[in-house]
Amino acid sequence: MVNYFYNFVLYTNGFSSMNYQTFPPQAALTSLIKCYWTLEVPADMPAEKQRIVPDGCIEMAFILGDDIKRFTTETDFILQPRAMVLGQTTAPFYIQPAGYVNNAGNDLQPMLDRVQQQGGQVIVPKQ
Repeated sequence: MVNYFYNFVLYTNGFSSMNYQTFPPQAALTSLIKCYWTLEVPADMPAEKQRIVPDGCIEMAFILGDDIKRFTTETDFILQPRAMVLGQTTAPFYIQPAGYVNNAGNDLQPMLDRVQQQGGQVIVPKQ
């Protein structure tokens, strides 16, 4: 398996406006953890809705900055919990920061190759 890790910094008008970084796990954890990540966006950046697309990973995320809205309809939203485990999402959803973004988390390895779904039940094969 090949893992790609990167540091993505978006510059607007010569100023850093978003800093997203990924980090590899220790060798002993690579079968479980795909990567660790951090995201930081200054509060003075425009807070637009962002579409989150499923990637097949279960994710642990921690909100260390201001709140983040998760939209349940076009206009209704809930505030994301400060610490959460997100399951394997099956459809895109929208979020919007409410100020300073400072998040950290990790993506677990996709489970699709280790889990079979039959009749709506998740079956984990014996190893």
